[in-house]
Amino acid sequence: MMEVSVIIPTYKPGEYISECLNSLEEQDFPVSDYEVIIVLNGCDMPYRSMLQDIITDKGYVNVRLIQTDVPGVSNARNVGVDNAKGKYLLFIDDDDWVAGNDYLSSMHAMADLHTVVNSNFYLVDDKTREHLPYFLTSAYKRCRECSKLTLFNSRSFLSTSCGKLIPRDVIGDRRFDTKHKLGEDALFMFIVSDRITRMEIVPNADTVYNVRAREHSASRAHHRYSERVAVAMRLTCSYMGAYMKKPLKYDFLLFASRIYATISKLRKKVYEP
Repeated sequence: MMEVSVIIPTYKPGEYISECLNSLEEQDFPVSDYEVIIVLNGCDMPYRSMLQDIITDKGYVNVRLIQTDVPGVSNARNVGVDNAKGKYLLFIDDDDWVAGNDYLSSMHAMADLHTVVNSNFYLVDDKTREHLPYFLTSAYKRCRECSKLTLFNSRSFLSTSCGKLIPRDVIGDRRFDTKHKLGEDALFMFIVSDRITRMEIVPNADTVYNVRAREHSASRAHHRYSERVAVAMRLTCSYMGAYMKKPLKYDFLLFASRIYATISKLRKKVYEP
């Protein structure tokens, strides 16, 4: 079995995806041990031919392109999971990129079938390339000082599915819930947390997942209060439904923190992880 499958969901991709793919192509991890799966969702031409041209022109030998007419990042990630061959999965958004040619090898060296390995994170201004304040950068610094990581004290990393190696055995037959358009990452990571026995972070702070801060990106869009209430209600019901099915399998403190975080977002116009 292949070691790592990198899954990139994309919708009407632009120039950013080239930087994402280049950062993966530069890895020192053996090409035969990892694959990159691009899932083009909710659109087709001319984007499919554009991506195929990039793959051909760059000579990428381990990149696969899958197109689906069904829109939505969650569906795209699910398609990627269904087609992945790796023992470990890494999700990357198409406008983000990884830093360091040892990104994959550093995380893979710490992996086992029940451990989730996380990298450092930077939020990078799209225009100035400056590093902006980011909660996951702070979480990485804080967790480096912890004598032992638990699901609760490393919970910030479980708010996103990106920037981490997730064992396929941890995911199993669980998938992203496509009815959620916001907060789906944190919900998915909570649902699969029942099989996570250990959380780790790479010791090298230069092993970085870069999040691109774009002015008009979906993650920075404003939402009306009524929309935020509806999101909070749907997510709370999903969290409670998952927890009540297997209360002894889930970490209660992590569950409680997710409910608190979901409700606290009611006061924020911009929905962030």
